[in-house]
Amino acid sequence: MWHYLYFIVLIRVKDPTEFTGPESYVYSMVKDKNLEWFPRLRAISLAAEGEESEQNELRTLQVQLEDTQSLVRTLSRQLTELRDQVSSISCGDFFLIYLAFNCFPLIIYLS
Repeated sequence: MWHYLYFIVLIRVKDPTEFTGPESYVYSMVKDKNLEWFPRLRAISLAAEGEESEQNELRTLQVQLEDTQSLVRTLSRQLTELRDQVSSISCGDFFLIYLAFNCFPLIIYLS
């Protein structure tokens, strides 16, 4: 931590025309009172791994969303087919309805 303090003192006393790239960057950040340049118990390699794991998580969520959308389309199509079957199967006072979830026909008598 003391090294960072020495570095800040260095960029305050050094002529800005002689700054290196990192010194110019830190000088502008310190001047703007922005502490984004200062490490906060996080290494660059850990930050890269965090970004990679976030990308993996986003990919996983995208796949799950696509699977869910596909399932909704399938269920919607099946529901439409079932509705068409129910409306066309009426014969007299009886309706024969196939319940897809229970896998057995249900006969309803309408009086």
